Amino acid sequence: MNIELKQGPRPSASKPKGAYFEKIASQVQNTLNMVEAIVSDFAERDAGRGNYGTNRILASVSRMVSFTYEKLDEPGSEHARKTVASSLHRMLKEVFALVEEKKGESNEDLRNNAAALEMLAQMLGNLASKLEKEEPQGPDQDNGFRKHMLETVRRIRSEPSYAARLRHDLFDLCANIHTATSLVSVEGDALGEKMRTGLLAEYETLHGAVKTGLNEKSSDDDLLRLAGMLLEYKRKYLEFAKACESPGKRGKAVLRAERLDLYIAELKGERDREHVPIDLTVKLTELIRMRDGKVWLVNRLEQGLWVSVSEFGLNRTLDNLISNALEAARKTGAETAMVVLSREGDYAVVKVKNVAILDEEARELINSGRIFEKGVSTSEGKGHGYGLLTARVFAQKNDARVRSGVLDGDIVEIEVRIPVCEPPAA
Repeated sequence: MNIELKQGPRPSASKPKGAYFEKIASQVQNTLNMVEAIVSDFAERDAGRGNYGTNRILASVSRMVSFTYEKLDEPGSEHARKTVASSLHRMLKEVFALVEEKKGESNEDLRNNAAALEMLAQMLGNLASKLEKEEPQGPDQDNGFRKHMLETVRRIRSEPSYAARLRHDLFDLCANIHTATSLVSVEGDALGEKMRTGLLAEYETLHGAVKTGLNEKSSDDDLLRLAGMLLEYKRKYLEFAKACESPGKRGKAVLRAERLDLYIAELKGERDREHVPIDLTVKLTELIRMRDGKVWLVNRLEQGLWVSVSEFGLNRTLDNLISNALEAARKTGAETAMVVLSREGDYAVVKVKNVAILDEEARELINSGRIFEKGVSTSEGKGHGYGLLTARVFAQKNDARVRSGVLDGDIVEIEVRIPVCEPPAA
């Protein structure tokens, strides 16, 4: 079902004093509108089943929308902000209770909406906490955001190869989404056709922004702007997929869109530096689902296999390895790859395999391990030679190991060994 986002009352020209709280106010209002749209959909469905309890929560959310526009439209009053924050926290208790209820629904659409509502509610909770505090001062404003971005800016300006790799990866991913959008049938659906036309046009704009925004002249504002465009592109694609894709394909659309988060995080300097427990079985299944049956997963385990690593680094590494394998296999006409997951002692072992066309130089690069060095690749052209470097950097930062080799039949095998950890307590 297509959820139409309702527009709240139009705020007047005055905003909470200061750019910081103006930004928070805008985020609160936009997020509340999305919460209201999802709760409204739940209420409509429940009413059709004779259950009118959700209407009470919808009324609470709708009152909060109006109340927020009214209070946050006043001059930057600390009392107004704290009043809004307190009201938001009370409303969120009802919303989280609704989320827990809807998570148990048998309908996949309802469960997906519950997951989206939970994420939005968490965002609102964080925003409410910001409203209660004083505006951050000094260079660490926005949680050190700009400070972390400087490293990304420095690398893009000083390492043309890094910028080239980012451009290549983003072009490839956005083209993948563009193709998927083009193939969806929207015949006879005026709204679907309008959404798709907008997405296709946005792709062209985004393509140009990536080309011009990632070079030696990039500033932190350029990266922020590009990250914002990617985030908006993701949002619109997910709305389109939800409205027009068949239920069986929506999951792939979600995973395809979520890959954008890797690059949004990198552009914004928000790399995940924390090690968190991750079930490799689940992670690999998620990454492979979106490959339209072109990757086979051989799981030699009877239960989950947990590792403690940077989730950003793991996503990036596995995604690159699978993409590289498919690209190499495509050149042979095979167009498929295999991922094998197993455990050897204290290590989780992931092996990515593909058939390839190799000359003697390529064999030597792979068998010697030089393929993991910066700028080294078996492919020609710019933008190559950085995917496997990413795997090596991930290994260095996470006590993991990487290995490459050529097996009989010109099969390339890239292996990543990661120390296992205990699963988190239930």
